[in-house]
Amino acid sequence: LVSGGAEHTYYTDVVVHVREKGILNLKAETFVEGGGSEGGVQSTLGLRNPLGAGEQIRGGISYGTKNSNSYSLSMLMPHISTPLFPVDMKIAIDEQTHNRQIFSSYDELLKNASISLSDLSGAHSLGYVSSWRDIIPAKSSEIPYQYDCSSAIMQQARPSFKSSINYSFTSDSRNDLIRPTHGKLFRFCTELAGLGGDVNFSKTELTMQAIDPLFPGWPIILGLTFKTGLLCPLSAISNNLVAANTRPSSTLLGSNKAGFNSFISDRFFLGGPLQLRGFEHKGVGPRSYETVGAQGGDSLGGDISWQLGANLIFPLPSSLLDAAGIKGQLFMNAGNLTEWGASVRTIVKGARVTVGTGLVLPTPIGRLEATWSWILRANGADQQKRFQLGVGMDFI
Repeated sequence: LVSGGAEHTYYTDVVVHVREKGILNLKAETFVEGGGSEGGVQSTLGLRNPLGAGEQIRGGISYGTKNSNSYSLSMLMPHISTPLFPVDMKIAIDEQTHNRQIFSSYDELLKNASISLSDLSGAHSLGYVSSWRDIIPAKSSEIPYQYDCSSAIMQQARPSFKSSINYSFTSDSRNDLIRPTHGKLFRFCTELAGLGGDVNFSKTELTMQAIDPLFPGWPIILGLTFKTGLLCPLSAISNNLVAANTRPSSTLLGSNKAGFNSFISDRFFLGGPLQLRGFEHKGVGPRSYETVGAQGGDSLGGDISWQLGANLIFPLPSSLLDAAGIKGQLFMNAGNLTEWGASVRTIVKGARVTVGTGLVLPTPIGRLEATWSWILRANGADQQKRFQLGVGMDFI
């Protein structure tokens, strides 16, 4: 610190010496997805400021414990001038393979290319995605050349191509992403597919969350969360084309009362720890009723989803647990997942409801929960699981 002199005694000059980080950035870390249904490791090699304008080029690779894997390459170009305001632009390509056999008896192969523009705060994002997807049904381990999946999955077992634009808005004032004690989250995402290819839909998702102490100054934290999603095939928007659709209604995936069809790659799934607790991951909603496929029937996903969650996070009467950051939790969850064409009555009255208690621990890879649930309302085909361990960043 250097004084500004006698004539400016209230000024102080601050001299800051900075050193630019090296151009190479190598990072390795673990990840968990599906509420803890699969974990793995991923590594990223990045180049910082390779062209002198703050760019970032990253290449990544990941491997999961259940043979899921991904390869990605992206470039971020910050502070690009536009006639309206500066934006950040990101261009990315990736290839992903996901193992869905435990819950739905198929593997999914994705090849994506995307470009997105976001404002400097990251609140608004507008993008385009080109995605080639392929559903690969599970093969029988006993009989060669035979598939071990439901006819619903076989109906979807073909490549599809999605060309879509998407927009998202996020406002997040929570003081912590894993175990916040106050703040609000509002997230709105919408996607329109049909700019080419054979996938046509409008998809909207909304998340609202409010977290605050139960009473001012109390260490007991109340959290309220509402999430909903709507996947509407474009054929359903254009003047009731039910009669023009000649596919028969059945229990197969993509068939529903309205006669419209959606791809399993685009549908919502419901159930699992940190989400609709007390049910298996993807354990709620439409499923097959055949003897082949996943245990209890292949989970098929749905077009209309909603979730409601309320929880109380409180300190435990143990200094050891408190020092470790472990808190207690009481929760209530409700939600439903249905196909397009379901009535409002069905969407609301078909809700599954659970209450329970558990422990919460923040970790470097996400929010770790151990919970026990009492299931108050369920469907006979739902996959229930009272005691659950889960970890992730997204929770209700």
